[in-house]
Amino acid sequence: MKPPRSRFFSRYLSQIQSQTTRSEQPLVFAAAALFLVYPAIVAVATLLGASFELNFMDFGAYYSAAGRFLEGGSLYYTPSRPAAPSHPGGVFPYLYPPVVIVPFIPLALLPFWVAAGIWVTVSLAVAVFGAKTLLNAYDIRLSRAKMLLLAYGIFAFAPTLIWFKLGQVTGMFVGSLCFAAASLERNPDGRFGWLGLALLPAVVKPPYAVTMAPALNDYQRVLRVVILGIAVIAVSVLLFGIEAHEAYLGVLREGKGWHLDALPISKFSFFVFRPFHVLGSARIVLRGVLLVALVGYVLERRSRRPRVERALFALGCAAVPVLHPTVNTLTLNALIPAYLIVFVSEFRRSDGALTIPLLSLVLVQIHPYATSVLSWIGIGALSPLDPLTPLVPVLQPGLWGIVSLVAFIVYRIERDEGGFPLPEDGSVR
Repeated sequence: MKPPRSRFFSRYLSQIQSQTTRSEQPLVFAAAALFLVYPAIVAVATLLGASFELNFMDFGAYYSAAGRFLEGGSLYYTPSRPAAPSHPGGVFPYLYPPVVIVPFIPLALLPFWVAAGIWVTVSLAVAVFGAKTLLNAYDIRLSRAKMLLLAYGIFAFAPTLIWFKLGQVTGMFVGSLCFAAASLERNPDGRFGWLGLALLPAVVKPPYAVTMAPALNDYQRVLRVVILGIAVIAVSVLLFGIEAHEAYLGVLREGKGWHLDALPISKFSFFVFRPFHVLGSARIVLRGVLLVALVGYVLERRSRRPRVERALFALGCAAVPVLHPTVNTLTLNALIPAYLIVFVSEFRRSDGALTIPLLSLVLVQIHPYATSVLSWIGIGALSPLDPLTPLVPVLQPGLWGIVSLVAFIVYRIERDEGGFPLPEDGSVR
């Protein structure tokens, strides 16, 4: 008789084999293996100095800004406005709208490492329970074992480990977008439900506004987004005053590191995602063209049918990394809701196809360290390959992971205007 642990893995192995084709199974197991070993790879790389340590660098910026606020100082500092005294996370500039600092104010009353630990733990919990809520909205109930697998999968997702080590806000974005997708599924006509949840990341980082693509299906939704935006601005001004917002506009004018796209290829690392590096300054024009194309496509294909709105939301999430001017792997976290939507639909379709979504997931998962390895071309023992160096930006795995995912979503929308149906009987392949 097999021991319980053996029976556990045998059961899931048989489920995978029964719900995937023979051609899909190698990719399924490759993805599973990557997720299984990836945290260990990151741990070893950190010990060897090939990856940055757990430093909560970005959380340090929020923590310092909240501390300055409590002391009556400015959220934003310049040479004429010195930062608060250093702390273990370092002192870095705060770059977000004033209202975003609110959840960090009580944390600033705690010792830095305690506050940072609470922040990343809560952020990861929000991301996991957001994903669970999205799956529940699709009538998928998770046992404890499956809940643990879901939590591990989100934690082991390569971009997750990066925001976790930095103490970034991106984990909250993942949860918020998953909750938004669930709300869109359950109550698409709610006054402010899913729109408010999708707006939260956009308040912090405006390029996330493309996740609200389904709002373009109805002018009333657009009006609600405008009302919500005005309300957020009004509350922020009431809490922090005009001066803080003038300082924030100064941050936007100076840019938030967007110029770093000029980083030499030899400096590419696990933290780098530069989809349009080869275009130089023209990348701004291309992002503008892609944004207009996305809006035009959504307007042309607008439909209130759930299957189409589901697909448009996934498309908006998948578009965030290529439309976002900040060039790092943190933006790849926006893909999590898109992957959940796509995989659930494909598993439930009688003609479901998992090959392309799985390939996309594998490419995104290997992106951080594959990009680091690619940057070694032309250096040391690899110096004979120097002529290939200009190709490195084009070979970024994450770029092709996103291209394949976006293409697949568009294909599903265009195919008989199908989008992502979820049969009411809940049958799987």
